[in-house]
Amino acid sequence: MSTPSCKFAAGVAILMFVVFFSFVVVTAHENSYRMEDARFGRSILQAAEVAQEPKAEPAVSSGERAVPKPGEPQVPTFKRPFVEGEPHMLFVLSYQRSGSSFFGSLFDHYPGGFYVYEPLDGLYNAMYGTPEEWNVPSDIMNTLDGELRQIPPWEVRAISKNLEDILQCRVSELPTETLVHVFWHMFVHFEHSLVPFIDCLKRPYVWPRAQCFPYIFHECPRRFLTNMDKQEKCFNVLWDPEANSPRKNIQEPEAFKNYSTCMQIVREKAKPCEQMLGEFCKKADFRATKTVRATMDVVETLLERNPNLRVIHLIRDPRAVMVSRSEFYDTGRSMYAQGDIAKEAKVFCQSIVEDIRKRKELEKKFPGALMEIVYDGFVQDPVTYTQKIYEFLEVPFKQEVKDWVVLKTMVEMNSSYIATKWLGKLQYNEVMGINGPCGGLFTGVNYPWP
Repeated sequence: MSTPSCKFAAGVAILMFVVFFSFVVVTAHENSYRMEDARFGRSILQAAEVAQEPKAEPAVSSGERAVPKPGEPQVPTFKRPFVEGEPHMLFVLSYQRSGSSFFGSLFDHYPGGFYVYEPLDGLYNAMYGTPEEWNVPSDIMNTLDGELRQIPPWEVRAISKNLEDILQCRVSELPTETLVHVFWHMFVHFEHSLVPFIDCLKRPYVWPRAQCFPYIFHECPRRFLTNMDKQEKCFNVLWDPEANSPRKNIQEPEAFKNYSTCMQIVREKAKPCEQMLGEFCKKADFRATKTVRATMDVVETLLERNPNLRVIHLIRDPRAVMVSRSEFYDTGRSMYAQGDIAKEAKVFCQSIVEDIRKRKELEKKFPGALMEIVYDGFVQDPVTYTQKIYEFLEVPFKQEVKDWVVLKTMVEMNSSYIATKWLGKLQYNEVMGINGPCGGLFTGVNYPWP
């Protein structure tokens, strides 16, 4: 018969075997994961290496670009001529939580410049009667089924005109919803050059849109795309697609008549502020705006009509974007994803891949007018990138701008950390859930993704 000590020894031996076997299995799985990661990483880097393999290159012709090393600012070789004596203009097209607010500040701090932060939410308020802030970019670009939304022609025309009105100082053409939008107050720290105008809007006699919105609160959708019946009804009443502007003197239904009358009063009260904004714009020799609520569809018309316009396409690592969106409010996430990180990555990346495709077509038609910037590269070498960007714009890289960049990226914070912060916040399965739908972005952008 076994003694207690023998039983104990046998139990220990069995336990040690189980622990050893578990260790072997876990190690094998981890090695498998690492091999998958390595294979995925190599596939991305190999694609970038193929794009930059040394070849016997002919002289760069009009519209072509010398292939840069991965991660370097891709400044077009060909210089699109500017019209002398006219202001230089910039449109930054980006995506929510992609660093565009900070990036846009590079131009807000240009001495004597004119910079407007995120103007299109007000336009969507005017077209569809939605509440301020609830025209979520992912919903504008994608359907509730997670497919790319085909932006209607009238919407493309309205966006193009709205952006051109801002850059050409046609302030009187802007919808009242844009002129008195809440973003002026919320994001005043991104529009230093417009502080006197924003202070004007704060005067007691100037009404905000919130004074009028209750009239149509129950008539229009609470969020863009959530109620298509209401959205279509409000568009048909509020917007005139032929005139490409808000309808005037609406008489029915009663709720819309009251809203329209109220907004006319708002406009009259804001006239002094409107004139001030126009004067600031006309005095500036450099004008810029940025948005995350547009696609490349709007760029062609803008470039055709404005030879002094340049466009920057700002892109960020989708893994970093997904971390940022997961930590943000509902206004930073799509209706389709419902908090699912892989679904959010799908709609984010498919929008960018489509914009990249269209941008490359536009680069052939408008050589020297468009520039791609990867935010993750910008934050690792902000001074060099900013210098290259101002070179592209043919605008002096003034000391005040350089000092601000150094202060914000090297003194107040270490901006290079931003590029890889996501590595410590995502689980393996989350990274794989993002990498899958975003493969086209990784291979389509000449950047050494980690």
